[in-house]
Amino acid sequence: MSVKDKQPYEAAYAKSKLLHIKEQAAYEVALKEFYEKHPLLRPVSPDSQKLAEKKIKKIKREKKPPKLFNRVVQLDPNDTPYGTTYKYYYVLTYLPDLQWCQLVPMTTRGKFPDSGRDKFVLIHENECKELDVSAKACKLVRNARAMRRTQDADKEEWDISDKVVDKKDTSKEFSEERTSASELRSN
Repeated sequence: MSVKDKQPYEAAYAKSKLLHIKEQAAYEVALKEFYEKHPLLRPVSPDSQKLAEKKIKKIKREKKPPKLFNRVVQLDPNDTPYGTTYKYYYVLTYLPDLQWCQLVPMTTRGKFPDSGRDKFVLIHENECKELDVSAKACKLVRNARAMRRTQDADKEEWDISDKVVDKKDTSKEFSEERTSASELRSN
């Protein structure tokens, strides 16, 4: 195509480009006025959106609930009215997708001869004391251990130390007691 043939197209392009620049400027002014009237509708900048997504991921990571099935828990008295009735509960059923637990209260029955601590057992089914609560009201008791290792939770006995056992640093005394208790059972 010759230069002469290109001139009408280039002129039309220059004219439409000027028109576009004017309309774009008018649009930006109208948009700015709109966002001043309605600040909640203002879109989030990509940088602040990424920062918000990181915060959300961090919150999701922090609030990941523990696996509670077949574990001993305590109820938070602030979250549920049942928190002060019994000290410990056994998680009979746990629905992780709904974050829901069926709990059976635990009571003491005698003491362990080697440690002198209380034996915790489940309350009998006939007493109808089972609870259905949100998993968020349950606090995992990390220092509870099953002593008989039976398949039936009704026949199990738990040794629960009142000492707080940190996830990372297990109490040396508690681990020594565990070793001595397992040695006694094997003899």
